[in-house]
Amino acid sequence: MNIDLPRRNLKTKNFVVKEGTLYISNRFFFKPSVQQLTYSIKGRRKCFYCGLDFPISQMTLDHVYPKIIGGPYIPNNLVPCCQMCNGMKADMTAGQYFQFKRISKTENKVNFVKDLNHTREKLRKDGKSELPKNWIEQIPTKEIRFHTIKIKERAWNKKQEIFLACNGHIPQPIVVDQELKLIDGFHWLIIARQYNLETVPVIRLENVKIINKRSFEILLLNGQ
Repeated sequence: MNIDLPRRNLKTKNFVVKEGTLYISNRFFFKPSVQQLTYSIKGRRKCFYCGLDFPISQMTLDHVYPKIIGGPYIPNNLVPCCQMCNGMKADMTAGQYFQFKRISKTENKVNFVKDLNHTREKLRKDGKSELPKNWIEQIPTKEIRFHTIKIKERAWNKKQEIFLACNGHIPQPIVVDQELKLIDGFHWLIIARQYNLETVPVIRLENVKIINKRSFEILLLNGQ
């Protein structure tokens, strides 16, 4: 999939947007770069959910598809949101939250959330995703590239290990650039390799490219 980018070319110390592609020199710069890009595309004063204007200090970015179900940190999946709506929406998708807001009785709201959580847990165990199907593809685990580091201790928590051992899959996609370089999902990738999973669900960002520091410096200097 392609992430939403400004139509014009941009240069900053952390990223470059050129001819429809986002270049970054380090995967750890990805999230702050996306934050800046999202605000530049969607603004940062009007809440997506309640439609009201707020001071910048009272605004944040919210995942349309929440992080808990693998919603990626990309402009396509982020909207400006006031702190109140952000807290009330919690781990619902945007569509689920709009449904929730239309419910008047407190008891019905509680039951709605309870049913939602039950359905979500079943989907996770069955290896099904709430994300749009065209966002995800299955990629051989060994083809995903990441900087090798010496891991002194287990790189995942016990809950992750138990989930994979019981269900035989990881519950959310790993995010990579156009060349399958890792952007997000390091812990799940490590455990998938440790458990010899042949393939993993992946969101491949076709118009994002991680380049080395020298190439990025050249790009900043002359745009080539």
